[in-house]
Amino acid sequence: MNTKSKGNKAEGVIIAEFIKRGYPVSLPFGDNEPYDMIADFDGTLKKIQIKYGKTSNGCVVADIRKRIGSKRIKYE
Repeated sequence: MNTKSKGNKAEGVIIAEFIKRGYPVSLPFGDNEPYDMIADFDGTLKKIQIKYGKTSNGCVVADIRKRIGSKRIKYE
């Protein structure tokens, strides 16, 4: 699986989880933005960048971060 496919897989997992938890998700058009999606957390919109990872037992792990200037901060 190439890097783009791995990123798409991680995005799909996160989108499904957010929707399951009741958080609306919006996706930017194209690949021009420094974030992968926008999620609505009880009226607060957050830009989210997702990075793909995989554990040794085959689980997909997504590193979800927000960007403040050039600094990336992991969401809690």
